[in-house]
Amino acid sequence: MVAVVVAVVVGVGVAVVVGVAVGVAVVVAVVVAVVVAVAVVVVVAVVTTHHPHLAVGMVFPTKESAMNPLKVIRAKCVDCCGGVKSEVDACTATHCPLHPYRMGTNPNRKPRVVSEEQRAAMSARLAQARAARTGVLVKKTDS
Repeated sequence: MVAVVVAVVVGVGVAVVVGVAVGVAVVVAVVVAVVVAVAVVVVVAVVTTHHPHLAVGMVFPTKESAMNPLKVIRAKCVDCCGGVKSEVDACTATHCPLHPYRMGTNPNRKPRVVSEEQRAAMSARLAQARAARTGVLVKKTDS
């Protein structure tokens, strides 16, 4: 909205200066300025409709609050869907390069394959970490 007001003020100012310099009546210059301002408003509306990431007010993570890239994509998709998280799943913009990542997951990532020995070792480490955090002793078992 601020950009539109600035565009109108600048457009009127430029049109009046150019109109007076050329010798056109001020009324004609103001009419031209209004037409230019309306054109700017239409262009801004069209650009922000088709490219919502260019809209003013889009919040991107700062360096202090860095987010996982998939979470940033998810936030962008939620913003694109009007802030409604359930609409992201029903997104029909299949031409969008972010479409496969819209749910906050990487579809190209292969599932992790863990053997039984690795699973048992991970379970033991998790039990020890939980015990250390809560102060409960865990009995070691020899496998």
